[in-house]
Amino acid sequence: MMDEIKKLTVATAMRKMFKDGRFNICTVDNCLVLAGHARGAGGDSYKVLSALHCVDFSDMPAELGAKIPALIADCFSGMSLDDLMRASEPASANNGGHALSRLI
Repeated sequence: MMDEIKKLTVATAMRKMFKDGRFNICTVDNCLVLAGHARGAGGDSYKVLSALHCVDFSDMPAELGAKIPALIADCFSGMSLDDLMRASEPASANNGGHALSRLI
């Protein structure tokens, strides 16, 4: 079980990657390890993501970009990225708690 600071770190790092507009497999790798998953977890989904390292989301075909959250979720054993993004909101937006605590 991860402590609160690790959960917040995973959520914040993923949120930043999406805000930056560029896919970064290093962010996914570091978050996987921090969350207790093996680097490279997710099989074919991870391989697809790895090939997209440093590609701007705006340079991806729409159908590929739309699949990125599901591919990442596969690597995290099906964790919802919508929940992950909500979890990285300030605690005050979540009634003092973080949604990520039930995901990892």
